[in-house]
Amino acid sequence: MSMQTPTAPANLELPHKAFILPNEIPMWPPAWWTWLVIAAVILLLMGLLFWLMRRHQQRAYRREALALLQADLTLSDKALLQHCHELIRRCLISEHNQPAAAYMTHELIQQLDKHMPAKKRFANLGQWFLDGQYQAHLSLTTDERTQLLNSTEIWLRKHHA
Repeated sequence: MSMQTPTAPANLELPHKAFILPNEIPMWPPAWWTWLVIAAVILLLMGLLFWLMRRHQQRAYRREALALLQADLTLSDKALLQHCHELIRRCLISEHNQPAAAYMTHELIQQLDKHMPAKKRFANLGQWFLDGQYQAHLSLTTDERTQLLNSTEIWLRKHHA
């Protein structure tokens, strides 16, 4: 037995010729409210881009301070301590906090430590951090220098302008 495939007639007549089908609906132009959504998304993206650019510009002083901190690692102990104090005060001035930058070192460190993690507070560094710049011959160990640099770097990264 051989199977034969039925072939369709060349002119197929469909019943129900009375139905009129509409033309296909085009995909463009979209609905009227689509333009509002597109405009809102574009405005939102432009606003976000503007905000990110402004934030990047406002934090430029922090990047500069971190670069200065890493660039001057060959300073003497006393000069490094003074440099760290100076960077902290310059950042406070850059963020328009001149009254805090004018505090005496003891008062300033108390204010800064309120926003620092407990393990990285400046007060944990020791008395040499507060009055070391007034000592004639300050001598720090390698561990103390590392702690000084780490604490200053953390503060520079974490404080808010």
